[in-house]
Amino acid sequence: MPCGTGKTISILSILVSWKIKHGANVGKIVYCTRTTSELEKVLEELESLLKFIQKGKEDEECPILGVGLAARKTLCINPEVLAKQTASEIDSACFERTGGAWNGLDETLLPDIEDLEGPRCTYFDKATADGAPSKPLPKGVYTLDALAKQGNNLHHCPYWLARWALEYADIVVLSYPYIIDAKVAEHITETFPASSVVVFDEAHNIDNICMESLSFTVTKNSAKRAKDQVKNLQRILKKARSQGTSLLDTEYTNLVERPSTAGEGTNNPTSLEPIPGNMRKAEHFVGMLKRLTDFFTERFSRKTTRIEVQPPKDALRNIQDQVLITPKQLTYCQSRLQTLLRTLNEVPETFRDLQLISHLVTTMATYAEEGFSVVCEPEEATASNTHWDSAFSLVCCDASLAMRGVFGKYRNVILTSGTLSPLDMYSNMLGFTPVVSKSLNMTMVRQCAYPLIVTRGADQQSLDESTESILSTSYKTRVSNLNEAVVRNYGSFLVELCQTVPDGIVCFFTSYRYMEEVVSAWESSGILSDLTNEKLVFVETKSISETEAALSNYRKACDVGRGAVFMSIARGKVAEGIDFDGHYGRAVVCFGVPYLPPDDQALQARLNWLEENKQIPAKKYRTFDAMRQTSQCLGRVLRNKKDYGLMILADRRFVSERDMLPTWIQEAGLDRPAHVNISADVAVNMASQWLTTMAQPANLEEEMGRSLLSASDVLAYLNPKEAQQGNPRKRKKTDNNAAA
Repeated sequence: MPCGTGKTISILSILVSWKIKHGANVGKIVYCTRTTSELEKVLEELESLLKFIQKGKEDEECPILGVGLAARKTLCINPEVLAKQTASEIDSACFERTGGAWNGLDETLLPDIEDLEGPRCTYFDKATADGAPSKPLPKGVYTLDALAKQGNNLHHCPYWLARWALEYADIVVLSYPYIIDAKVAEHITETFPASSVVVFDEAHNIDNICMESLSFTVTKNSAKRAKDQVKNLQRILKKARSQGTSLLDTEYTNLVERPSTAGEGTNNPTSLEPIPGNMRKAEHFVGMLKRLTDFFTERFSRKTTRIEVQPPKDALRNIQDQVLITPKQLTYCQSRLQTLLRTLNEVPETFRDLQLISHLVTTMATYAEEGFSVVCEPEEATASNTHWDSAFSLVCCDASLAMRGVFGKYRNVILTSGTLSPLDMYSNMLGFTPVVSKSLNMTMVRQCAYPLIVTRGADQQSLDESTESILSTSYKTRVSNLNEAVVRNYGSFLVELCQTVPDGIVCFFTSYRYMEEVVSAWESSGILSDLTNEKLVFVETKSISETEAALSNYRKACDVGRGAVFMSIARGKVAEGIDFDGHYGRAVVCFGVPYLPPDDQALQARLNWLEENKQIPAKKYRTFDAMRQTSQCLGRVLRNKKDYGLMILADRRFVSERDMLPTWIQEAGLDRPAHVNISADVAVNMASQWLTTMAQPANLEEEMGRSLLSASDVLAYLNPKEAQQGNPRKRKKTDNNAAA
């Protein structure tokens, strides 16, 4: 079922009721979202739900404490810190002003606040002075705005109020990395009990998020910066020794006496034992880092045009042979670096590139035998591959590695999305056997979604994958030359749609390059002028600020009745996070199938691994990925039960691949021959007739008992015997729809 049809509120209603009933016998409800905007929507839904539960019980205390955790740049209210430009600068400023009070640091390695020099964060200091870390927040739901308001009223840091509240909150809403990324999760979720329920909302891309959390890329420039950062660390270490500080001696003693975890920061810690002796002394460890950065800079200095793909164990052998660092030492590299930076009270962001290399080698050594590939790309590009750049990448091919910690700790995990299809692909890739696997249909009176597959232009030229066809949107054709027939038919079709569809139309292309070439060709041929006569045209760019400005003006054009077309990318920001509800999106058009580029070496390594280990053929995965991206594009225009929109797939290849689209899209029309394999002029006529019907006012009375349940319908469902005696015919209809 698509977004806006009640998935979030339904899941929250069930889990909150269960939590209220069983109380302390159950763990937390951990609700994970992909973006901050989605996080805020979930908190708003939760707030509305609890208001409904408390109706008539205003004198009683709210039974639930719900809190959301976002990044520092979102929650910070310190004007001096907010003046920084980037998220990393804000993080660094926060670190400097809180004395390194980050990520559960060992307090024995931190200096006293009174001994710290430089600016302080008065919000953090007052919060700690008032005992906020151990003083629970009053019950209720704290949205991000509510946290900021609480922080301003008490002069407390909202971010740390949320961090401290995680320990005792009943419901926690946060983004995916706080749970999936082991480098973050070990500090954020360590107090969450195993009986907690973890919900991953909008989980259609969860496998990509998992693999990205364990993948790292070191470029030639980042290796050079890391080498400079090692030199800076040596100077800081030398200065600390000359000042006679005892922190380094204390650190050494702790490393000798306390066991450390190899592979810390991954989901596969391998052992708990004292750190290797040649890494305990700070100077010895920094010397090892110097040799490690030398390995990467030397690797990038080689002149080659050949891409190398090798297993991690081969890369580890090269490191050991060239700079005499063993794989066991590398498994402790990241944790040892973090300990040293904490001891010296240095801002982690200052050593960002050095940390990147340490994360890479620690992960590579930890997972030397499973689910990874090393891809080394050359410095100089060949004539036919001008986009290559010098890079050393550790590519995670197995998404289940990142989920291992989640499934291993929590007994209840829920994956949900409106485009989670096919379901068996996800359980296979993530390495689990679902207890319940269910696809739910929409309960709609009107046909709010109207999908059409257009395979021929008005001139009856076929949109086909083969290069012999006059009309083709395949990758091979797009990168070789721009097919004039494709451009002409797409442009003419879009102009006719603009004459038929009111308000807003959203178009999705397969890549920035292809969109730019098509728009340029339309301008040369006069089609763009015809488009602008019908509606204003706006284009997504790689600049976030430019795209936001374009979206704002697009909405204004729709609001004033001028109408607009927004041209976007299937894998861009707009396709994943922007809603075109109501008149902002009366039609969505997908020009081409958004397959992944075939010359991506990291992708090829993953496809090879999936075929060998998960028995998922490369073609099947590429089609699966393209269809889920298409589903996201189509879902942009249907955001609630009263909404409606055209969904046009303009490529012949969609005919054979439509079975991988979600069931609710297939049943909306793609299971009928009249909606499949049609020409552009027929599609325009069908769209005109359907839009005329949908423009009529919706009769809510017709939806009662079908897509809407009255209070009596709900009571009848809860008491079926009584309902059958009172009104058998109505009871039967209500039961069927409740079950649906």
